[in-house]
Amino acid sequence: MSEIMEQAECCNFSDEKPLRSSVKVHAYLNCVANRPPSPGRYRMLFETKRGYRRLFRPSDIYHPDRKGAKDRPTRMELPETLHSYLDWYETEFLAMHGESNQDPLMSLRGFGKEAWAGEDADEYVSSLRGGWR
Repeated sequence: MSEIMEQAECCNFSDEKPLRSSVKVHAYLNCVANRPPSPGRYRMLFETKRGYRRLFRPSDIYHPDRKGAKDRPTRMELPETLHSYLDWYETEFLAMHGESNQDPLMSLRGFGKEAWAGEDADEYVSSLRGGWR
């Protein structure tokens, strides 16, 4: 959490110095995906087994009351100076952990089709059922 707060302090684009204490409370209570919402429902951070926080990944398990909640800011919500962080998250961080925006089940479409090339589906099922009584 301290690294997250250090980065927030570094990127603080408001005129308030030091960063308001409510930022830490917000990050601790409102943004942690696998904790009950209190009261915010964001999914921007994930609490590890050791109690640390890291950035949320789409494959992370989250509290059911946070379903459909926001997991990252939109480009329009950020000052232009912070767009590179969003780009890094979407292109490098997620890719580094094998994440993508593609549905994992849909990504299997066509997988193994070579093994079934030339095999008629109805004939195959009939041959399996041939020994049934």
